[in-house]
Amino acid sequence: MSLEPVGQCIFCGNEGKFAYKDLTDVRFFVEGKFNLRYCTQCGLFWLDPRPSPGDISGFYEEFLKEEPVSAQEEQRYLNRPFALFRNRLREIILCGYFGYRDIHARHDLCVLGKILGAFSFLRAKATYDFCAFFPRRNSDAEAFIVDVGAGNCLYLMLMKKYGWRVMGIDPHPDSESKCRSAGIPFFKGTLEEAKLPSNSVGYLTMMHVIEHVYDPVATINECYRVLKPGGRLLLRTPNAGSLAHMLFKCNFYSLDPPRHLFLFTPKSISLLVQKSSFKEMRVRLLTRVSRRVYLHSLSILKRQKIDNHTGLDYLLSSLFMFAASFLSFLGVKCAEELELEAIK
Repeated sequence: MSLEPVGQCIFCGNEGKFAYKDLTDVRFFVEGKFNLRYCTQCGLFWLDPRPSPGDISGFYEEFLKEEPVSAQEEQRYLNRPFALFRNRLREIILCGYFGYRDIHARHDLCVLGKILGAFSFLRAKATYDFCAFFPRRNSDAEAFIVDVGAGNCLYLMLMKKYGWRVMGIDPHPDSESKCRSAGIPFFKGTLEEAKLPSNSVGYLTMMHVIEHVYDPVATINECYRVLKPGGRLLLRTPNAGSLAHMLFKCNFYSLDPPRHLFLFTPKSISLLVQKSSFKEMRVRLLTRVSRRVYLHSLSILKRQKIDNHTGLDYLLSSLFMFAASFLSFLGVKCAEELELEAIK
């Protein structure tokens, strides 16, 4: 493995300080030890040194296969208690609040959906937890959605189902296979390599991608170029200032060396977008993955690998989720995920 030094913060130019040294890969056991620096001004974390671009692609061989969904699991989901009621509730929220009028013929309860959609918890459930990534149908019915880091293609398949024009971009061949088998246009590579026309994309989405790219500033500038005026950039990424990071330190699941090249705080993710020319920006903090991050971090702390969990572990994860949600309610920016929305 060849390594390249990253001696300075990409925003502030500071050398920063070492947060952790000699980290190991506890997910897929890539050989080597890795160091993580952080900037004392903006809070950005970065891998130093980091694998060269030619080497890092091999560290994702099992990435898309980590959490497969079997046919049996899908059937259990469909047969869960109150499945028909849940699906009906989802439909009236998607119709009444999000404007998807063509998903059913009867609209007698859709006024209720408009009211229910005002509650963030119900809105998240109705959109399969995609929330802001699930655009309102009446916003721009002809908009083109491009998902960078398409992964298992589930998001694009869902958007296609609801009538959107979609495209996936991802360097991984497994992602290409999944997208093309679903009839979704796909480019194998990076956003920069795709060379999309300027001012052509309505929604550009990146779910847990920006922490993997070598030059986040260049990637965000390319997002700005391809978005049309009024187009939206939506991204999610781990929060380096999260409660789990404070608690577990070097055993924090979302450190994920050597795949995560950068980790952002609310301040540093805002600086990333401010480097471009977006006219509006909003950063939200999400607690939706708090239990999973806690459980995986606890497993790393105990056994230095992602392993099975005990009943007590699950109980503690629920308490952790409550604590994270309560602190977020009080305005403490310690949720596990950052969600950024920027408008061109």
